[in-house]
Amino acid sequence: MGTPATLTQVPFLVTLYLSTLSWNVLRPGERRFIGLNNYGTVLTDARLRAALINTVVLTASAVIVSLILGLASRSCSTGSSSAGPWSAPC
Repeated sequence: MGTPATLTQVPFLVTLYLSTLSWNVLRPGERRFIGLNNYGTVLTDARLRAALINTVVLTASAVIVSLILGLASRSCSTGSSSAGPWSAPC
């Protein structure tokens, strides 16, 4: 069995290598090195930018809602007003 570093870093390095190739899985014999062109394509794609913005908004919303619900739940479960400004009548 490999070390944890080997188990995580080898797949990461293989992924970096594969990202520098122009390769179609349906045609495995046609691999050619294109360097960082794939990264340029990804960074200039409007659909990716929209997907990243949606991901950030969704993640931030989920964290904020979870924080509010957690604080409300905590203040209701303690039964005292020692929760500070977050305490609310339940």
